[in-house]
Amino acid sequence: MDAMKVLHQQLAPDVRCVAWSSKCAGEVFAHGGLADGLRIGHFQGDAELATFVVAAHDACRAQEMGK
Repeated sequence: MDAMKVLHQQLAPDVRCVAWSSKCAGEVFAHGGLADGLRIGHFQGDAELATFVVAAHDACRAQEMGK
C-alpha cells in the first residue's frame, strides 16, 4: 500500500481529495463541486477495472484522512 500512497499523493489536490465514482462504461469521475463530476479516466468499457481504481482511491483517501 505504500507505493499506492506515494502515487496517490502525486495527484492534484482537487482530484485526490474528493470522492470518485465509476460508471458501467468504465468511466471514472471525481466529484469536487461539479454536479456530474469531472471525468478523469476511461477504461474502454471495463467497468471492473474502473471499480477497482475507485476502490484503490477510496482506500488511499481513507488512510490519508486517518480512518
